This record gives sequence, structure tokens and C-alpha cells, in this order.
Amino acid sequence: KKYFEPLLVSRFGLKNLIIPIDIICIIVLVIISHVFDLHGQYGVVLVSSISTPVVDGLGNIPKMIHFEHIPHLLSSALVLSLIIYVTSYSLANIFANRHQYKISANQELLALGFANLVSSFAQCYPSSGSLSRSLVQERVGGKTQASSLISVLFVTIFALKFTHLLALLPKCALAVIIVCALI
Repeated sequence: KKYFEPLLVSRFGLKNLIIPIDIICIIVLVIISHVFDLHGQYGVVLVSSISTPVVDGLGNIPKMIHFEHIPHLLSSALVLSLIIYVTSYSLANIFANRHQYKISANQELLALGFANLVSSFAQCYPSSGSLSRSLVQERVGGKTQASSLISVLFVTIFALKFTHLLALLPKCALAVIIVCALI
């Protein structure tokens, strides 16, 4: 990204252009993997298959929880909530330092608590900040919540229709994209 983006921007005379080097890299790696049969020839581990989400009955009423399970789940839930909060607050702190703004630990706790409370009625997984997605989002220039909504739209469409295209992608390529976003 450090080398190719300035080269492409200066070559074509475009200013303030954000080139999705990550996506270009994924496309090139899938093509290379297919052409040179990296899995068959060299044993490179590929993504292979990705299960796609199936929407089954959006109008179904969620089942109520069984209260007899609460004592067994309480200690795990407390540990999980602490890990989620620490991770999300650390992530928020990283971006606050990078972009010179202030965050409130209380506001983060309230937002996470409310989001998880509301989502629990629809049997959702506990929500948290995602280090990898947040860093990739920042890297491609996302600055507002609208960019997150657009990202969700593209991820949903891709997850429902195009995941089979990633079958030939080497797993190490996904790790490289995340590690490069951390730098």
C-alpha cells in the first residue's frame, strides 16, 4: 500500500484517491492460486468452503430463555462481558489516540450493554468491537457510520451470493491483510 498507492495516484494524476489495494491483492492471489494450483502443487492451505447464512423465517418469534440455565451460565457470561468490554474499550482508545478525540469509558460500557441487551431478545451473539474489521475500515478511508452501513450492505450481499469465489484464496492472505492493517 505504501508503495503502490502513491505510484498509481501520481501515474494517473488523481488526488485523494483511496485505492482498495487489499481487494486487488485478494483478486490477484485467487487468480495466482488457480493458475498455479497452489494447493495441489505446494500444499498451500486454502479457504475452501465458507458456509453461507441461511435466512429461515424472518417473522419467527424468538424462543424464551430457560431460566434454569442462568446459574450455570452466569460465570461464563461475566467473564465474556469483561473481555468484550476491555477489547472494545481498547479498540476505541486506539482510534481515539490516532484521530485525536476523547472517549468515555462509561459511554462505551452503556453502549455495549444496551446493544447486547437489545440483541439478546433476538438470540444474537454478544456484540463487540472488531479489531480486524475496524482497522480495515479505517485503512480504506471510512470515517463515518455511513461507511459502516455501506460495508454491512456489501458484506451481506457478498456473504449471500459470492463466497464461493474465495474458495481458492490462501488462508495466509487473510492474515496478511489484517496484519498489514495493524501497521
